[in-house]
Amino acid sequence: MQISSISALVEPVKEAGAMALAEQERVAIVERSYKQDGSVLTQVDQKVEDYLVARLQARYPQANIIAEETSRPFDPGKPYSFAVDPIDGTDVFSLGMPGWCVSVGLLDDRMLPVAGIVFAPGWHVLAFADVGQPARAEGVEIAPVRPVDLRSASSSLM
Repeated sequence: MQISSISALVEPVKEAGAMALAEQERVAIVERSYKQDGSVLTQVDQKVEDYLVARLQARYPQANIIAEETSRPFDPGKPYSFAVDPIDGTDVFSLGMPGWCVSVGLLDDRMLPVAGIVFAPGWHVLAFADVGQPARAEGVEIAPVRPVDLRSASSSLM
């Protein structure tokens, strides 16, 4: 089954961002822990990831989900994969600053990006590129950059 649009994910991504922002505003500094690689992790990361993954699984069962905080089975036979970073910029988030976002990308069977949503709730900015459409930030078209091949020697995706 082909995914022709991810527009149905815009609202869940915005809701996930609102959830995280509410938690950030509730406390002065979000409680932090550290992953094995030394990067910052918060309970909010996991909460937002669980929220997004549940929506992705319900809406797009034909796709893999590659999420930052929790390892999931990967089926190379599936035609699509979603890449989820529940709080991109967790260190900044945990310190109460606005420079973080919720990111969801759609990759094709060659692991090339074909669509994505980035929402920075602290700055009230949404960037969205639907399948086959130009990327837009707050409704204004963003000039494309060179394609990115995620299948590199340093990638853990392949």
